Amino acid sequence: MNKILNKKPIKVLLIGPISPPLTGCSMVNDLVLANLGKDGFFEVDVINRSFPIFNESIGEFSFKKIWFYISQYVKAHKIFKRDIVYIAIGLTFLGVLKDAPFILLAKLLKKQVVLHVHGNYLRTQYELLHSLKKRVFHYVLSKGD
Repeated sequence: MNKILNKKPIKVLLIGPISPPLTGCSMVNDLVLANLGKDGFFEVDVINRSFPIFNESIGEFSFKKIWFYISQYVKAHKIFKRDIVYIAIGLTFLGVLKDAPFILLAKLLKKQVVLHVHGNYLRTQYELLHSLKKRVFHYVLSKGD
């Protein structure tokens, strides 16, 4: 439709897990990815945040995970060429913290940030936090449009 109207597509950067492995969040992101570009209105690029070793416990600390997520920050350059950053935000304090560099860079570059909140745990996590952690958590989440 956008091509018919001779308009440029809106450039979206999807940041989040894409299957495999198949999880609730990756299923939703797969669906978003499959449908956003259908009519030419959106042009979508991806930073796939699926941790490749799925036999480790979700939410469990490991140096492999830290290295994997830190190494993905080099892909943040993709934000420069996009209009919208769509991110499936983590639900824990550390999950929000690992996504914060993408969100803060996008806001610094005056990009629209869409936060995909999956599940109902985010509110519970916020209520469990205290002082500085709660303020950091709130600050990062408040950057969503």
